[in-house]
Amino acid sequence: MVTMRSKKDIGTIFIYFLIVILGCCVLILGLSKLRIAEGWYEYTEGAFFSLIGIATPLAMLYALLRTKYVFNEKELELKSGLFKVTLAYADIFVIKDSRRFFALYSLSSDRFEITFKDKNNASKPWGHYYVSPVDKNEFIKELRKHCKHVKVVRAPGME
Repeated sequence: MVTMRSKKDIGTIFIYFLIVILGCCVLILGLSKLRIAEGWYEYTEGAFFSLIGIATPLAMLYALLRTKYVFNEKELELKSGLFKVTLAYADIFVIKDSRRFFALYSLSSDRFEITFKDKNNASKPWGHYYVSPVDKNEFIKELRKHCKHVKVVRAPGME
């Protein structure tokens, strides 16, 4: 089992930071709307705002710190915070460079698009996930150890 971390660029970290700040503002708004009545909190919309204000920044920070890719014996695991997906090596067909702005499992704009056979969706037989390993060449090398049939498409200047 080989584990690789996700590359993070300053733009992604800035966006996550803004979401954390926004969550803290929502938390403050929620706390300001809670009213104390007879020693108990009277739950109004303040409780909802407080919950969102706490959950959003924590989830974003968890995803920022816990995005990784695990090469198991028969499958590739993509993990980002609370989300996890597994791709069987036999289902992965193409990996290519991508500059797509936002994608789950990828914290950098310098990323790969993984195309795989989606057995769960008859109307759309191909699926895509985006990953941004710290060392892209090492990621390809490790992926080729497990699925020799994968086609790698590298864009000029993105190696």
